[in-house]
Amino acid sequence: MWQNNFLILLTLLLINQVCSDYLSTRNEILRAEKSMAVGGSITLTNKEKEANEILLRVKQKELQGVQEDIAKFPPARHFFVMKKDVEKSKLFSILQKLPKGGSLHTHLTASVSLDYVFTSIVSRENLHGCVINGRLKVKFFEKGKTNNLCKWEPIKDLRKKQATSDAWIKSQISLIHEGNPSNAYNSAHNVWNTFINTFATVYDMLAYKPVFQDYLYQALQEFYEDKVFYVEFRVNFPELYELNGTVYGYSEFLQTFSDVVQRFKREHPGFIGAKMIYAPNRALNATQLEQALSTYTTLQKSHPNVLAGFDLVGCEEIGTPLFNFYQQFNKAQNNINFFFHAGETNWYGFDVDKNLIDAVLLGSKRIGHGYALLKHPKVLEMVKQKDIAIELSPISNQVLMLVDDSRNHPATGLIAQGFPIVVCNDDPGFWGAKGLSYDWYMVYMGMASKDAGLEFLKQLALNSLKYSSLPENEKNQAIRDWNVSWEKFIDDLIKDKAKYQ
Repeated sequence: MWQNNFLILLTLLLINQVCSDYLSTRNEILRAEKSMAVGGSITLTNKEKEANEILLRVKQKELQGVQEDIAKFPPARHFFVMKKDVEKSKLFSILQKLPKGGSLHTHLTASVSLDYVFTSIVSRENLHGCVINGRLKVKFFEKGKTNNLCKWEPIKDLRKKQATSDAWIKSQISLIHEGNPSNAYNSAHNVWNTFINTFATVYDMLAYKPVFQDYLYQALQEFYEDKVFYVEFRVNFPELYELNGTVYGYSEFLQTFSDVVQRFKREHPGFIGAKMIYAPNRALNATQLEQALSTYTTLQKSHPNVLAGFDLVGCEEIGTPLFNFYQQFNKAQNNINFFFHAGETNWYGFDVDKNLIDAVLLGSKRIGHGYALLKHPKVLEMVKQKDIAIELSPISNQVLMLVDDSRNHPATGLIAQGFPIVVCNDDPGFWGAKGLSYDWYMVYMGMASKDAGLEFLKQLALNSLKYSSLPENEKNQAIRDWNVSWEKFIDDLIKDKAKYQ
């Protein structure tokens, strides 16, 4: 009898050991994966751990029931229809207060909220509009003085007409579509055409010098209110103009930009600054590119504190591949910092996703979007080795129809593997966003692990400064200043914990 009992006991001990080994191995895998992900190397202080408990409690509460009813999960739905749900979120309100550092990929002429553009610019005196092939053109003219492009009318007169009502005008200066967005945009090609036409609509309006000054100031204001203290704008240099016909060259444009930024810094303590990445449209030829690079080199010498680098913009799938210009870029890369858009596509093996190869070989300091990176394992390896940051703009990728559901975004794999990610907003004004918090929400709730906490958010903020084009001494000072803001955020979160029960 005792022998049977002994055998039973031995069997139970062996089973327990096997189970213990299995659970131990499983837990070790989970710990290893957490340490590999973005933020995995950060050790939280005791105070940060307390704040992290509050944050995760809010996050887990907002994730309750989403597996059973995906309609409760905003990142799985189109931004146009879930934006209001995000704005009701307690987690979103926390992100709005979090010091996010910088935004390193924002197109200046689509950076300001639609509400401001419509109420404070479209309503101005001397703004005229006309319609060509169903698209609105807007520009400022002195009363009675227009050009012969089309039949110009004061915008206030156009707004009184049913066919060109306020709702229609808003549809011309943004991509926002009420109801089901797929009814308006049935393909990526279709939405990109509208996107490009929207830039064409607002371009002349924003190039009016007094408007440009106010617009840029408002862009900085909206970032500042959203706890973003440094910005790098993509800009295809416009020629600013006055009502009297005066037209300013590129140098005057850069000086105007600098003057507005410096004024904003004086009036907003803690704001670090803003720079520009010169970004002409990629639909150019070799001669035009050489001219653009020459223009940049000349202007960079006279405005070194304004210009950060060079990029090409526009629809990558129909634009000229980087490879076509590798000789010109190779020659210039020792003197110019490149920040190339690359791989903003769902295609594989085409020129557009191969742009990623050339972006890395040409020394791009960061890669805009990099959506196709997972399809290029060797490039992925080089990106990690060279520590090239990926500028992630999740709302843009959804609106421009690369992905429907943020959970399926390829950058989830980059986040899980600890790649250098910076969260950016691309063109927030065109889809009704404001500042950077909406994109942070999409990344944190839709793309990071359910268990990702404060360490993940802290790493994102630090990345935005680490991978900026600020000189090393200014970068270090910016991180020190950010730490002060971060400590205050932690203190406030703990102090207000009752609000998040």
